[in-house]
Amino acid sequence: RASNGNLPLAAMILRILPQFCALFALTASTGAASVSFSTYTATGPSDTSWVITTSGAASANFGGADTTFGGVNWEGSTSNGHPNSETYVSHAGFTISHRSPTQWAGNSSGFYPANSTVELLNTGTTAGSGGTINLSGLVVGQNYIAKFIFVRGFSNTDTVTIDPGTGNTGALPSTRFGYDDGRYLIVTATWQADSTEISFVPKRSGFQASTLSAAQVVAVPEPSAPSLLGVVLAIGVFRRRRMQVGNR
Repeated sequence: RASNGNLPLAAMILRILPQFCALFALTASTGAASVSFSTYTATGPSDTSWVITTSGAASANFGGADTTFGGVNWEGSTSNGHPNSETYVSHAGFTISHRSPTQWAGNSSGFYPANSTVELLNTGTTAGSGGTINLSGLVVGQNYIAKFIFVRGFSNTDTVTIDPGTGNTGALPSTRFGYDDGRYLIVTATWQADSTEISFVPKRSGFQASTLSAAQVVAVPEPSAPSLLGVVLAIGVFRRRRMQVGNR
């Protein structure tokens, strides 16, 4: 121990380092996933502020063809080499699918105001009341962000709720997504994976069907070990400077 009662920098690093190692060791979850939801209502087709542009994201245009939107290439669920009724997209190690317990979701069109030419917003898929959005290719212990895009379906007052699947906690309360003036809804879900896959159950008001226009998913980068060590070193430098000032 230093004569002034402060731990030397090396000793401080050795004391803190095991805590960081323990943090990185938490790669498994012992309970259900806790999902947090937030929403954003886009003002129109020119509003691309919500799009995930991070490398490694999977972007799916359900019920439509490959397209570009917000500077991102969206893979169409009808142009991935599978029958049109197999509404799923695989990219960057993820698979995003939309289906009911017994069949794939059906393709739909005319989701957006009729004068729109935006491919991403003009198409979508609809499943029965038990329909789910399934995400797979997850790594246990990793944090994720998913975005679900809902565009007007049968009514200008349509609302949607989302259940994060059996055993998981958190839910999206009834939120409006039906507009005839170009607005549309983006729902963002964040969670730490406790399994290699997760299911979300969206239900539209009225018919209680499961609808989806597009979706994205990406892993949230975690601080690297060197970055955390840099934080420790910075703390040590700050303490040393403060000590030097106090000894003047």
